[in-house]
Amino acid sequence: MSLRKRQILIAAAIFLICTTVFFLSPAGKRITHVVTYATRPLWDEGEAAKFDTVLAFYPPAVDLAHVRNDSGTVPVDSRLCTAHGWQPVSPETANSRRVVDVTLFSVELDMLELRIRELMHVVDVFVIAEAPFTFTGKPKPLVFAENRDRFNFAKSKIQYVELPGRKLAPGEDPFEIEGDNRRNVGVYLRTSEKLKLKVGDLLIMADVDEIPSREAVQLVRSCNGVPEALHLRMRNFMYSYDFQVDAEHWRAKIVRVTSTAAVLYTHRLESTTILADAGWHCSFCFPKISDFVFKMTGYSHADRVSNKGMLNPKRIQRIICEGSDIFDMLPEAYSFKELASKWGPLTRLESAVHVPSYLLDSLQTGDARFKYLLPGGCLRED
Repeated sequence: MSLRKRQILIAAAIFLICTTVFFLSPAGKRITHVVTYATRPLWDEGEAAKFDTVLAFYPPAVDLAHVRNDSGTVPVDSRLCTAHGWQPVSPETANSRRVVDVTLFSVELDMLELRIRELMHVVDVFVIAEAPFTFTGKPKPLVFAENRDRFNFAKSKIQYVELPGRKLAPGEDPFEIEGDNRRNVGVYLRTSEKLKLKVGDLLIMADVDEIPSREAVQLVRSCNGVPEALHLRMRNFMYSYDFQVDAEHWRAKIVRVTSTAAVLYTHRLESTTILADAGWHCSFCFPKISDFVFKMTGYSHADRVSNKGMLNPKRIQRIICEGSDIFDMLPEAYSFKELASKWGPLTRLESAVHVPSYLLDSLQTGDARFKYLLPGGCLRED
């Protein structure tokens, strides 16, 4: 090989090594994120475009705040099923359909309480799974286990599952640990003698901060003709129910069990049918600044923290009140029109018309724990 060719090969190798090191560095990852999100409309249409939407009808005359009567049956209003193109069933049939809410838990005690209180009257079993490690493999306390007394109001319905968890192997992606946790939850659903899952049961598969509305769950329980897997389109919020990002969150779903041996616990696309306006997703909705830091460094997208300055408590508090992106990232958008409309801080709703029910109940009872989730409550503890 000639000297000239060797020089070219050496230069190319040095360039490749330097480029790789740069893009693996925080600055390089930051540039990669910016380029990826800015060009997303060119190469990704998003999952929302794949759905056939079932319009939501929840007649105000139907009181779903206390949907079980004294005999334990679930009253059914036939208008609900007919309006959605489905067929109503008898109250006895609806009541025989067990609803199991299944969620992975980390530290989100307030979100979990809002969830259980929202679904208390339409869910038969709450399966709460928790591991002693974050998705990035960092040890964490078993927060639910330590605060279990807080949920005594639903004690008879809760099944707590302690997952093994593990540390992250060198070079391993946090999504691998998240996948392990979801697979272990699936094992519990298929094999638990306490749960005794059976064909016909309805499984709610959603993260803690993805809260289905009780109306949506009651609707699915009360009708025939509902798809085996039905996604729930949710209003998408950030930091509180004052900052709405959009109304297109789709990952939560209700799945009817057709074979107990085949049950998997997933967070992916399972169906092309979605029920509109079926709940709320509130991302980074925490009461304490320390909770924000914990999630930023502990969940599957922890690589978005490009420098330690992003974890500064004063910066995080400012971001929360501004409604800006906590990772200083571009918005997730699938058209340039959507990208432009979502660019910059979110606009305050200054309204709490359609929010999880206990947020309003708490105001009546004087329970001030959740005020930070309502308009005007952007200031956080510590």
